Amino acid sequence: MINYTLEIELQSDTAFGTGGGVSALINSEIQHDEKGLPTLSGRAIKGLLVNECSEILYALPDAIRAHWEQVALNLFGQRGEMLEDVAGVFIADATMAPDLVAAIHADNSLSRQSVLDSLTTIRRQTAMSVMGAPQDDSLRSVRVLLKGLSLYAPLSFNAEPGSDEKALLAACIMSLRRAGLNRTRGKGRIKVKITACPLAPLDFSKSSNKFEDDAPIWFDQFKREVTK
Repeated sequence: MINYTLEIELQSDTAFGTGGGVSALINSEIQHDEKGLPTLSGRAIKGLLVNECSEILYALPDAIRAHWEQVALNLFGQRGEMLEDVAGVFIADATMAPDLVAAIHADNSLSRQSVLDSLTTIRRQTAMSVMGAPQDDSLRSVRVLLKGLSLYAPLSFNAEPGSDEKALLAACIMSLRRAGLNRTRGKGRIKVKITACPLAPLDFSKSSNKFEDDAPIWFDQFKREVTK
């Protein structure tokens, strides 16, 4: 397999909800592991990229749309298909930097709740009546990941991707700017990057280990092709 890494940088507080809550505490909990570290499923990430891809394909001129639809099929497979091997790209679950994950899992003094509380906060909102007063029984609480955090997801191809596959993937990555709950209320602003190396422990304090984003370079190919 050909391995890459996605970085999902949170540029605002973000809620990757689980669809459930915690009784008497919050209505919407975030995805996290047994130590309280936030996660985002690879299937959810792929779904976000597929949605962006659909919007991009819809906007293309008729003369070139069929070609890029085939490229999308090579990348993501048929929409709704459950077999991963029919798609060219596989995305694993996103977690925090692997060295941090390893350190927290090795520290038995850290509880799940303490880790979760250090990386998140709870936001509350209520519906208002036409008179400007809070409506009864409308208070809701949502746990959000704090702005500035990053999650990393291994991404792999079954075979070396062609330039068109890279170009379309880059277009999807660069157009993906919001995710999670309450995206229309200022939450969930993200920046996604991709680098041509497998996910591994890195010392991000060293400039040589900073995350290098290949998406803009790949995207140049897409711009050239669609503006011929």
